Amino acid sequence: MNAKPTGSVLVEAESLVNGDRQAQYGHPHTDYTCTADMWAAMILRRYGVDIPLTPDFACLMMVAVKLSRECGKPKRDNLIDAAGYIACAEKCLDKENELNSLTETFGPLEAPSRIFAATREPGPIVTIATSATNHPLTDVRPDVLEDEKE
Repeated sequence: MNAKPTGSVLVEAESLVNGDRQAQYGHPHTDYTCTADMWAAMILRRYGVDIPLTPDFACLMMVAVKLSRECGKPKRDNLIDAAGYIACAEKCLDKENELNSLTETFGPLEAPSRIFAATREPGPIVTIATSATNHPLTDVRPDVLEDEKE
């Protein structure tokens, strides 16, 4: 039988968020921006409701998953993960503040488009996206355009 850990779940979560997970997935803002965009696209597709989700809110939704699991079957891992997601939410907010500060200093920044849906139907592959300013975009892959010229 394994010995009961003696360290704090908060200390363990911090070491995961700033150690293993950071090395595996990069900054949480990048990962949870993608996650939030995917969830928003799924909600839009299923329910027809366009809900802007932020990376920090995606982290909070993951906390809810862990709390639900903890209520059903208490396990130390749920507490560690919940604390880790709270730390990720803080890192996402810090990154947003950093980006906002840069915008105030240098003006609007060109941000990569956030992808909301991709369709693969007959014809060119089209990616429907929104820019950081939430203006709809259509982005056709350059290689598809080249194929159609032939």
